[in-house]
Amino acid sequence: MTPAAKIGPTIRAARKLRQIPQTSLAKRVGVTSAMISMWETGRKPVTPARRLQLAVALELPADDPLTANVVEVSSDERGFLDAIRHLPESEREALRSLLADSLARSA
Repeated sequence: MTPAAKIGPTIRAARKLRQIPQTSLAKRVGVTSAMISMWETGRKPVTPARRLQLAVALELPADDPLTANVVEVSSDERGFLDAIRHLPESEREALRSLLADSLARSA
């Protein structure tokens, strides 16, 4: 099984567990719903930057397989991620938007 094929089921399972439609996840990450579908089915690889965006959008723990081998997370960074999870949805959405804009400018 290719790495993309291994990540896809993780994305789909997390999205379905949280009852997030592909269109909503796509908006949070700054891609099309077709791209979400391609990632979930393993037809397209997910870049490390997008894997991190997906993890934040899906509110996954820092040690989730989706983020494995992407970047090591220090205890300070893990604390920061945990703090984000406790923010109201509107503030998390603002952070997602800020991250998406920043990543788009750096791409």
